Order: sequence, then structure tokens, then C-alpha cells
Amino acid sequence: MRSMKQRFLLASFVGLVCFASCKKADTSTGNITPPSTGTGTVTPNLKDSVLAYSRDIYLWYNQIPATFNAQSYSHLSGIMTGIRQYSSEQGFTQPVDRWSFAIKQQEWDNVSSGVSGDFGLEVFFKAEGDLRVKLVERDSAAGRAGIKRG
Repeated sequence: MRSMKQRFLLASFVGLVCFASCKKADTSTGNITPPSTGTGTVTPNLKDSVLAYSRDIYLWYNQIPATFNAQSYSHLSGIMTGIRQYSSEQGFTQPVDRWSFAIKQQEWDNVSSGVSGDFGLEVFFKAEGDLRVKLVERDSAAGRAGIKRG
């Protein structure tokens, strides 16, 4: 059984990696391309692998029911969304995991080596439900789309 510290570190790592999985902006049309959701071709074996790894390293691995069917999902992110619903903790009425995800090895390699990009802006919440733009890079997809600070 993993220690609570190991489980927390694993969940924190997965959450941090989530923010680095965006695609480059489409500069040919000036449109912003949304981040990848891992919706490419997903084989049954890959779906089984995501579930197997989740049963081994996911923070709430022991709460994933034996009846969970990864084959019923069309893409990897859907599998993790399905698994996250079982992240229950005493004292919470809703699942606590909102950040775990799954991506293909090639996508991870791109993120890890800096090949991936972003929209060229930073945002923050001033208050709950009040998202603000902190910074816009002038030549980024966001800058070309006319997004301004504030």
C-alpha cells in the first residue's frame, strides 16, 4: 500500500502535467486551435492499458470498481473522466479528483520536450466565476485574435 505522501505527490504531478498539454495555435487562419483532448485513434488494448495503469498508480486506485469498462469510452480523456468519479474522500460529498488525465505517449513526449505550445496568454480568477486575462503575448494566437489584458 502506498503512503499518503506518495499518493499526494502522484496526484500533484498528474495535475501539473494537465496544464502543459495544449497544442500550437493555428497561425494560417488566425483562429485559435483548442488543446488536444487525446481523441485520436484509440485501440482496445490502449484503453485496457489506461485502466490497468490507473488500477496500479492512480491515487484512488482501490476505489475503481472491478466492473469499470474502459471499452465503453471513445477516447482516453473520457476514460479518466469516468475513473475520476470514484475519487471519494471522507468529508467530501463530490469526487475530489478534477485533474487526472490520460494522453498518448507521443503527445506526452511532445509536451516533455517543449514541442507543444499555448495560446499566448495567462489568466487568473479574480473571484469565483470572474476569470481575467493577466498577460497576452502580442504575436501569439491570443494577441492576433485581439484578446487584451484585463
